[in-house]
Order: sequence, then C-alpha cells, then structure tokens
Amino acid sequence: MWGFFIFAMRTKGNACVGPMTHSIGDGSLERIKNFGPYMVKTLQSIGISSREDLLATDYKQIATALEAAGIRPHLNFFYSIEMGLQGRPWMAITPQEKRDIQRILQDP
Repeated sequence: MWGFFIFAMRTKGNACVGPMTHSIGDGSLERIKNFGPYMVKTLQSIGISSREDLLATDYKQIATALEAAGIRPHLNFFYSIEMGLQGRPWMAITPQEKRDIQRILQDP
C-alpha cells in the first residue's frame, strides 16, 4: 500500500510528514514497526488495540488520553508511532518531521 500518513492530516490540515510504505497486514499493534510490549500495552490502556483504532485517532487525542490515564507521553512515543506507520525505524525521523510533530502537539 502506498499513501501518506501522519496524524496531522486530520489536525488542522497540516501537511503530511511522510509515506506509509508497507501494507496494513493483520491490524495488530504488535506488527507495527517500533512497537514493543510497552508501546502496545500503553496504547491498549487508552483503548487503542489495533492499527485501525490508531488510524482513527490523532496525536492530540492520544496525548490527551495518555495524560488522563496518568501517563506523561514523551515525544519519542509519537516519533515511534509516526515512523512505525511509515515502516521506518524510529531513529530515522528527520529534524523536520520532529518539528512537525512537536508543532501539532503544541497547537491549541
């Protein structure tokens, strides 16, 4: 599947950061690149239990839900989501992609 993904697409019309380059597969969070047990457990604790659930939300909603659950999300959490959905290692994120995600999270 070739397309574009970033939660910014649904957050005030911000531009996409990068391409989603791999197929959706079985939809389980465990199959998303960069998603280890902590990431999966944390997302499941806020009601996100599949790739489809993840794609139906956005960074702001995730941050709000994590904070309501008493979890202070780190920026690397969001970088991992973005890069994982693009099929890229989390450390491959570019400085511009980081700034875009930070801007989304900081916008009111």
